Amino acid sequence: MERREFFERAKAIVQKSLKKKDRLIVNAVHTVDDLNNEINQLSERLKDWYGISFPELESLFPDPEKYASIVLALEKNEKEQLLKLTSEEKLNQIFDARKDSLGAEITENDKKPILDLAKSILSTVELRSRVESYLESLCNELCPNVSYLCGPLLTARLLAIAGGLEELAEMPASTIQVLGAEKALFKHIKRGSPPPKHGLLFQHPIISGASKEKRGKIARALSAKIAIAAKADAFTHHFIADKLKADLEKRLSEIK
Repeated sequence: MERREFFERAKAIVQKSLKKKDRLIVNAVHTVDDLNNEINQLSERLKDWYGISFPELESLFPDPEKYASIVLALEKNEKEQLLKLTSEEKLNQIFDARKDSLGAEITENDKKPILDLAKSILSTVELRSRVESYLESLCNELCPNVSYLCGPLLTARLLAIAGGLEELAEMPASTIQVLGAEKALFKHIKRGSPPPKHGLLFQHPIISGASKEKRGKIARALSAKIAIAAKADAFTHHFIADKLKADLEKRLSEIK
């Protein structure tokens, strides 16, 4: 009887864990990262492959999505679509570069798998966009306060490395500040190198856009507000992010 009761309790704990929506967020953000890697890898392959016939195009359109779209429209000779994708001036640059290209001639049969690859990249970009929209909706539902301060993608990455919303809520601000900088923190403890000023929080524009000497203070201010926001999302479910953001902006003006 005791063994059965223990099993039922363990089962209930596991089922409760599986029902936590923050696991959906963690998987969604990992999917976005995987799709980003796939897009970048396939794009490099497309540039190498299509570059055999038109190597100059890469310098005109380094962005993976734009490059794949231009390749498809160019090979299908869709001038209207090309004009939607770029300016007439840039289009003339494409035609001039193609006319004087150092690339080799390849057959229509050679182009087919290249164009299929370009289509696959654009399909993956669309999938990433759908997952990001889903992720934004989920973050706004589950952790509106942290999302308001950080945006859905950074919020999701914080949850992923923390292990979940409750785990993030139980962390002190000093730990949140250096989440994602574990290697640098370990190096500081072991070798006495300078401690990290931020980890994942560097992805926030108020930190990445700040001067290097002020990033530490800004990261401390932001992590303090995130710690409060996470507790509100996990336990009280009150929306207080607008006040937190106003306080943060006031502190930023003092720092700057």
